[in-house]
Amino acid sequence: MKHTFKILLFVISFFTLLSCSTIPLVSIYKLSQLEPLSADPQQIRIAVRTCKVFSVQKGDVRMSLGYQADDGSLIIDDLYLVEVIHGDVLQKELLNDLQDNDAITILHLSDSDAKQMYKTQQFIAKRNAIGLKGKGSFSVGTTISCLSSALPSDEILVDILIQTDPQESFYAISENLDVFAQKGMDNIKQ
Repeated sequence: MKHTFKILLFVISFFTLLSCSTIPLVSIYKLSQLEPLSADPQQIRIAVRTCKVFSVQKGDVRMSLGYQADDGSLIIDDLYLVEVIHGDVLQKELLNDLQDNDAITILHLSDSDAKQMYKTQQFIAKRNAIGLKGKGSFSVGTTISCLSSALPSDEILVDILIQTDPQESFYAISENLDVFAQKGMDNIKQ
């Protein structure tokens, strides 16, 4: 199962690199080493760096953990709406290249979502331990939609970073993702 997750994360990272978003090579390596079944859900942090016109709120960033048994007997598709951490001290690495009109929001799982994710991880691990095979998935995405002011006329770029251990640094899942292009709204840029 660990091998399947690593391959899946590598493939996702590779194709994301080829898309309109860029990811540093070090992040691709770290993503390939990510073990979704052993990451402590209470330690996972998501950082979103975007234009200050967006107000990131609960539900704007989603994390999911999925699993499908090879024989089709089980499908798990857990979705977690990560919550904003207010008053969290930003790490220096997150402030690198921060522009005047940029904002950084740190998010985490609620206590109940962290407990549910842990239960799901344990359930999948038990299946793996007795030799039941399946494919897993882990993803983080955003649907930021709350505006605090008018949209700028140029591109709006979003960076999504993850930290799975407080002793380690954040690393990019997605970098310089163009909001207009992702939403199919290229034509509204002036």
